Amino acid sequence: MSDGRFNQVVAALKDRATVRSTETLFGPDAESAEYMAQMLENSGLLGPADEHGGREVCQSAVRYWLRAYDFKARLDGERVLHQSTSNDLRSTIDALAKVVGAHEDAQRELRLARGEILNLKQRRDAAYWSALAAFGLLVLTLTALLLVLLGVIA
Repeated sequence: MSDGRFNQVVAALKDRATVRSTETLFGPDAESAEYMAQMLENSGLLGPADEHGGREVCQSAVRYWLRAYDFKARLDGERVLHQSTSNDLRSTIDALAKVVGAHEDAQRELRLARGEILNLKQRRDAAYWSALAAFGLLVLTLTALLLVLLGVIA
């Protein structure tokens, strides 16, 4: 088969592939190759007595082309599946990031609350010691006044 005829066959195959859906486009089996070879023969691209066993060569080429087409369709399907899985994974990661972000916010709030509690404890302790010191000063003052009064009376 000459290069010109080969290109015509490929163009006809591509044309047929776009007309038919991939599911009904003939699987990579002998019946499909026979059908394609018959279609090419009917279209005048392949003569029944093509030299060097052209019909068999064409059938073999059609089989390989159909396998490649089927493989490409599977790859496209895998790509779609991969894209879908990728999107699902991305949304899961985003959801986890939100959960982690919320957890970090909660941790930050907890640290702030602990700081406030510590601050309140320190203020309470300071107030306690201040009150104790004021009470001690009052007791000392009263004791001093009492001693002064006792010294005046005696």
